[in-house]
Amino acid sequence: FINKIIDEVDLILLDIKHPDANRYKWLTGQPLQPTLDMLDYANKVKTKVWIRYVLVPSISDHDEDLKQLGIILANHSCIKKLEVLPYHTMGIVKYEKLGIDYPLKDIPQPDKQHVLNCKNKIMQSFKETKKANQQ
Repeated sequence: FINKIIDEVDLILLDIKHPDANRYKWLTGQPLQPTLDMLDYANKVKTKVWIRYVLVPSISDHDEDLKQLGIILANHSCIKKLEVLPYHTMGIVKYEKLGIDYPLKDIPQPDKQHVLNCKNKIMQSFKETKKANQQ
């Protein structure tokens, strides 16, 4: 089903919550593989993709995770943009109104420099992987 949709669009905004399958499942309650399958298919049919990665301090900002994301992305020529978005706490109010405990309530918002540093680490891994693949 999703492949038919991809065939009809010019651009996909694809959120990747975490590059590690176990942490992705923990964060989202869903498996990572369908997201990667979608990315693979978009690459196959040459549909442009913008990746959006929400940076959550202490959850998705570990060096090994940033490196792994760069490796994943480097294998897809369809990727035209990477946005690293800072985690924010705007959802807390919604959870409170619903009477649901907000699972990230003690997580601070990252500052701009931390977000930039993490994006640079992803891009460094991306470039290193691309270079290694070309050799």
